[in-house]
Amino acid sequence: MSKLFRRVRMDQIGGNRVTKYVLYAIGEIVLLVIGIMIAVQINNWNEIKQQRQLELQTLKEIRGSVETNLAEMKILSKAHADQITHFKDLVAHMEEDLPYHDSLETKMAAIFGWYTPLFDFAPYETLKTRGVELISNDTIKRNIIAVYEKVIFRITDGLEKFEGGNSTAVVLPYFSKHFELYKTSPPKVRANDYERLKKDPEYRNILQLLIGIRSFGVNLSNASAQGLEAVVQLLNKEIEKQES
Repeated sequence: MSKLFRRVRMDQIGGNRVTKYVLYAIGEIVLLVIGIMIAVQINNWNEIKQQRQLELQTLKEIRGSVETNLAEMKILSKAHADQITHFKDLVAHMEEDLPYHDSLETKMAAIFGWYTPLFDFAPYETLKTRGVELISNDTIKRNIIAVYEKVIFRITDGLEKFEGGNSTAVVLPYFSKHFELYKTSPPKVRANDYERLKKDPEYRNILQLLIGIRSFGVNLSNASAQGLEAVVQLLNKEIEKQES
């Protein structure tokens, strides 16, 4: 009985050791898994933090770009309005059959040129490279895309192309026949025959056409400027929110 007892006892001791080893091994594995999970969580947290920092930086870059483009819209509107004034003065001068005056030279020069805005696209191109999904706020994202793909596009691909086509097909051919450019800064022109020019219906039609185009430009640039101002306000709120 004593030998059997000792054998059972030894088996129990051996079994306890195995159990303790298994439990220890399991504990080690659990600790390892927990450590890996913590490391992954920290890495994810760091990535999210870096992503948010990049988003904030991008939003600030876009805001600066939109503000630059807003300033260009306002310059564009004023440039169109100034030319409208010049063209209306020329029409009034002809209708009243007033004599030639050298003050007309700058106004007549406005017929062959227009202001071309220099819009800033660099931050938007950077955003597209980084991925527009970087912007977490869907409303901000949609408005940013609309600024560059719709609002500014209507100026660069719409108004500008129309201006260029009209200038090439109508204005410049007439200008080259009836005017002489003699000073380029600021541009001034002389009419080859002003008395004949005053009575030329084609010239008056060109002026009325340009008044219409520039008026459209004023309305479009003013409406676009209002849209850009609204986007700047949205960006300001989002940036302030992310910085707080």
